Amino acid sequence: MTRRTQPDPLRVLTELDHRGQLDDGWGRSIKQAILGGYALASDHAELHRRYAKLGRAELLGDACPFRTPRLVDRGVCLGKTPEGNLVHHDLTAAATHIACIGATGSGKTSMLFFLLCQLIMRQVGIFAVECYKQDLRSLLPLAKRCGREAVVLRHTDLRWNPIEPDSVDPRGHIERTVSLLARLLQLPDRASMLLRRIVHELCEQAGVFRGELDRCPTLFHVHSRAKTIDANPQARDALLDRLTSLLMALGPGVLAYHRAWKPSQFLERVTVLELAGANELVRQLVPTAWLA
Repeated sequence: MTRRTQPDPLRVLTELDHRGQLDDGWGRSIKQAILGGYALASDHAELHRRYAKLGRAELLGDACPFRTPRLVDRGVCLGKTPEGNLVHHDLTAAATHIACIGATGSGKTSMLFFLLCQLIMRQVGIFAVECYKQDLRSLLPLAKRCGREAVVLRHTDLRWNPIEPDSVDPRGHIERTVSLLARLLQLPDRASMLLRRIVHELCEQAGVFRGELDRCPTLFHVHSRAKTIDANPQARDALLDRLTSLLMALGPGVLAYHRAWKPSQFLERVTVLELAGANELVRQLVPTAWLA
């Protein structure tokens, strides 16, 4: 009669740990005891019991086939599973976006507060955009207690030049900026081509493609050039009409700077940008451009 051999405890421990089966108090103590070399027979028995339970769940299709996200230096806790186990998210290995979706009153803002509080205490740079409310400014006292530089900005406080490259390839940046403006301003094809032509012409004249940024053109320069350029009248009128609405919404106090603020300057700060009172174009353009 063949005797069944138990799998290697370290292999079992690794598998259970990756699958979040040791996140409770007893599981953590078992893990510590096995790694420390002082595990009792009861610890090994419980370890193999959980391993067998996981195997049965996999056979029945009840087990999640993915590894449980782990808490690391830049990780955050998202909450708990129905079984009471903590769910963590590794920010350093994750994609650039997380979607928090729910109906009105489901707790999206509370979830956001929970995440931001953790990030503030972990000394992570935060640039939070609030389109309609003014709730996130209540995080500033926590940031200051943690020794973080924190500020609340209105959209009219910004000093921004969308055309100015931020330590990236100027041509690539300008191409992305023109495409973004054309999409959000809903420019017809000919007006989009005209915008691209004007921006490239002004940047060439100012030496932006050679790295000379002191006289980087602004959207006001683009507007002025559009009024005098020899181009298709319908395309020119469409560009001027859409561009005028943006310039009036933000004004020269925001958009008239050759050298303006850059998103990279906010990497170490806690910044809350409030867009309450801004029109829909500004609510779409500013977060998309600054957080891209």
